[in-house]
Parts: sequence; structure tokens; C-alpha cells
Amino acid sequence: MSFSLTKNGPKFYVNLAIMILIMVAFRFITPPEGLTTDGLAVVGVFFGVLYGWLFIDMIWPSFMGLVVLGMTLPQPMDAVLGGAFGNNTYLLLLFFCMVASIINAAGIAEYVARRIICVPIVVGRPWVLVFMLCIAMCALATMLTMTAAVLVAFPLIKEVCRQYGYKPGDSFPMILLLAMLYVADIAYMMLPFKSLPAIVFGIYSQMSGGQEINLAAYVGVTGLLLLVSIFFVIFICKYVLKADVSPILETRDCMHFDEQLSPYQKTILWSFLGLIVLLLLPNILPKTWALSKFLRAMGNNGILLAYIGIYLMLNFKEGISLREIMHKSVAWPALFLVAAVLRITGAFEATGVTKFIADVCEPMLAGFSGNLLVFIVVCTTTLVTQLTNNNACAATFAPIAYTLAVANGTVDPQALLSCVILSCTLGIARRGHYVRHPVRRYGMGPSGNRHQVCQLLLDIQHPASFLHRISAHDHSLLKGSPLKRRSGFAGTPFAGGRYAMCLPPAFLSSKAYSFSPYVLRCERLRNLRIRACCELRRKTCRRYAAS
Repeated sequence: MSFSLTKNGPKFYVNLAIMILIMVAFRFITPPEGLTTDGLAVVGVFFGVLYGWLFIDMIWPSFMGLVVLGMTLPQPMDAVLGGAFGNNTYLLLLFFCMVASIINAAGIAEYVARRIICVPIVVGRPWVLVFMLCIAMCALATMLTMTAAVLVAFPLIKEVCRQYGYKPGDSFPMILLLAMLYVADIAYMMLPFKSLPAIVFGIYSQMSGGQEINLAAYVGVTGLLLLVSIFFVIFICKYVLKADVSPILETRDCMHFDEQLSPYQKTILWSFLGLIVLLLLPNILPKTWALSKFLRAMGNNGILLAYIGIYLMLNFKEGISLREIMHKSVAWPALFLVAAVLRITGAFEATGVTKFIADVCEPMLAGFSGNLLVFIVVCTTTLVTQLTNNNACAATFAPIAYTLAVANGTVDPQALLSCVILSCTLGIARRGHYVRHPVRRYGMGPSGNRHQVCQLLLDIQHPASFLHRISAHDHSLLKGSPLKRRSGFAGTPFAGGRYAMCLPPAFLSSKAYSFSPYVLRCERLRNLRIRACCELRRKTCRRYAAS
């Protein structure tokens, strides 16, 4: 194919050739004793798809991996694809993303965050303020995608710093942003319905023969870990980094927040809280209770689907349509990765790959310390997740961690996989490769979002740089957020503008619109862009005249 007909360059085709070579080469290797030819071919498909995720993209390598897997297994292609896209974990993630779209469009996340920090007890108490800001960030990370949560939190933190007299260049705002980013990492994994925990739990279900993790216990343990992490952050800020909080100590004014939720927003907020309770109740109530039997019969997917169906049935005036729901916060790259990795790990079990790895590792891990095994797995995944997408990292290490835990015999596989989830969310050390790397550009998992956040931190004092990234068609800062390119709405600050919120006009005219962070400084950004373009045009003309 001629390069002039496609956006792909020579480097893309080199990586494509390597991916295909990996998938094909394993078919011509003599399998070791204990492993079948089909099993070795499935391993080749996995490594080929993994290479594609790391160096090319997340969507179409997943498709190609499923097609090649269907040609490898003795099952019909329809059965392979049905097992991938009809998987319980895939549907759970899809439906929860649709619910997240409804929550995102309702505009209630920032209201909750502002209500948390605008409490009188923070007056003159800087570390109580930091604690409340961390709690607000936890609420945002739980209700929204990571990118949308940061887009909400970023202007909120700047407003808090401005309230207490901090200026650009002060250390406290940067320390606060990094601290909240770390807390958001932990909070993001608290709900087991987000993409990364869903991938790991789905792999566990595939490899353990259908066993399920107690979601309520997982949420409880993660919530305790989150609370410990918040106090750890406060300790580091106070005693190690020694952030300057004297402006907060000297200020006796509290931030005021008088906005109220509309009836529609109240309905969505309380229904969302009720939905979370219903999803966790089957793991809390005794199995003999009628309500427990009913909820177990419905299953998590049935509960989520019923919630979405009722929402569409009521047809709220300020609501959004099914098309907008599927367009807003549904992380399609992560969904396709989930479909591929769960079907491939299921093939591991069917072709004996898991048993082969366990038989090989069992003599090596005999007498091996379980604590040391956990330490090695956590350190390895934490290191690798800095270099690649977190979802791809979890998809790679979850089967390995499960197999090692079973072979060792002293480590609970559920506990080790929970540690894998935690370590895979900590992809915050590196940010430079995100903008250039196609996997992180289109990856909707936490790793890509974390790198987006780090780039936002660098743009704190350079809003023109942030605007330039958007105008240069770098959509990495917009993917997964409620922002996208579209025409403006009449009667709003976006009228005739280039960017607008993917929110219904009814919400734009509501009270919540007045404090929405997505329209904050929109006119200023647009004016900055105009001035920047004019200045660039003048410099270009002067350079051309001089030459």
C-alpha cells in the first residue's frame, strides 16, 4: 500500500511485520514436553497482540488477535468472538461506562467536590483542607474517568490556591496537585467496575474456573488502603516536603458555595449511590435472604442494564440520548483490550498453557517465601507500568501472577491480584512518552490518563501551551473527557466557538452550568489562541521579509 494513501509511516509497517512474525513464528516451533501445539500457538498470539498494544495501537491489534485466535482454536470463529464480546466482564465494563456517561453529563461531580471542601472546619486548618481536597478527588475519581476527574479538579485547585493567596511558582500548589494525583490513583481502583480492576478480576474468573472475588470485601479493603494513603500523603507534605501553609493559617475566610443541584441532578446522584449499593449488596447480605437471591439472579450486568433502561425510559428533559451515552465516556480501546485478553486467557486454560506454566514453576517456587514473591511481583509491575499502558500491563501480569500464586501455594491468588491492580495504577513517574506514543495516545486506561495529568501539571503556568496542544490536533488531552470538537451552542460562551461540551443544551442553561469547569476561562482561552495566532503570523511575516 502506498504511504500516500494512509497516515501510517514506515515505522508502523515495521512494527506490524514484527507483530505478524511473532504470531506466525510460534506455530513452527516444536513445543516443549507438556505443552501442545495449539497451546504454543496461543502463546504466540498473546505475545503478538501484546507487542501490538505496546508499539502500535490497542484497538485493531485486539481485533486481529481475536481473528488469529479463532483460526488457531478448534472452535468456530463465531464461538470465539461470542466468548470475547459476550463475556461477563466485557459487558460489566461496557454497562458501567454507560452509567459513567450519564453521571458525567449530569454535571454533579464538581458539585460534590466543591461541597466537600467548602466546609467551615477547614478555616485556619491547612491539613484538614488538604484532607478534604483528597476526599473530593476520591469522589471525582470514583464517579468519573481519570481524565474528566482531573479536568474538574484542575480549576478547582487553582481556585483554592487563589483564595489563599498562592501565586504561580509557589511550591504548595504543585505539591498539592501531585498529592491529589497519587490519591486519585488509589481511588480509581476502589470500584471494581472500572477498566483495570475489571480486567484483572475477569482474568481471575477465567483462570480459576468461574470463581468470583467478593466485591464488597475488595471495596472495604481498598477504602481502608485509600484512607491510609491520604494520611501518608499528608505526612509527606507536612514533615518531609514541609509545604508552606502559612497563607492558609493566616486566612479566616472560608470558600463559599451557594449553588444547588437541580431536581434532575439530585435524581441522578441518589440513583447512582443506590446503584452502587445494589451492586455490592449480594456480597454482604446472607445468601438465603430473598433480596439477596433476587439480586444474584439479576447479576451485576442485569442491575446495570436495568438502570440504563429506566434512565432512557424516563426520558429526562435534561438527559442525554443513547447515542450520547455511547459516545461520552465509553472507553472503547479498553473494552476491546478486555475482549481480547479475556478470550486469550480462556484459551490458555483450554489448551493447557496455564497447567504447563504451573508445572514448570512449582519446583522453582517450592519453599519460596510468599512475601518475597509478592514483593517481586509488585516491584516488577510497578516498573513496567511506567513504560506502557496500565491496562496492557495488567493484562500481561495478571495471568502470570495467578499462576505463580497457585504454584507457590502460600499466597492467596486474590490477594496477589489485588496487589497487581494497585501497582498497575501507579504509572505516574514518566510523562514524556505519552504525547508521542500511539498506545498511550489512544489508551483509555489509567496509564494514559496519568500521563495526560502530568502534562496538565506542566501547563499550569502556560495556558497558551495547553491551547496549542488542542489546536495542533493533539486529542490526548481530550480523550475520555467531556470535551470534544463540535460547534458551539447558541446563547452560551461557546456560541460560534471551536470547542464545546458534549452536554445537552438544557444543562448548559441550568444553574450548574455557571460553575462547570469545562467552560471556565473559555473566552480567555479563545482570546489567547487568537492572540497567539496573530503573533505567530507577525513573526512569520518578519522572518520571511528578513530572508
